[in-house]
Amino acid sequence: MTSNLQLLTALDTPPTLAGSRSVLRALRAGDAPALQRHADDEAVRGNLFEGFPGPYTLADAQAWCGYRLEATMPQSAIKDGRVIDRVVYARYRQDIAA
Repeated sequence: MTSNLQLLTALDTPPTLAGSRSVLRALRAGDAPALQRHADDEAVRGNLFEGFPGPYTLADAQAWCGYRLEATMPQSAIKDGRVIDRVVYARYRQDIAA
């Protein structure tokens, strides 16, 4: 039996999941301006982890869009057809069985 971690490691490109009103897909370089705009909002930043950069610059967003903690940890953007709505961040851990 193949573990979930092995399956995730095997993916070169994260899958795109399309629903009737939104799409979950990997972040792209072109998402950086919208990500910067939303992440620089004080109301958004106040609900994020301590140490989140503020102001959140375009360089921060560009770095995040290309960032991977490991090859097994892609970031995803949820789009409603116009701009990024949320960024989903997950850290896969070997010590937690799915």
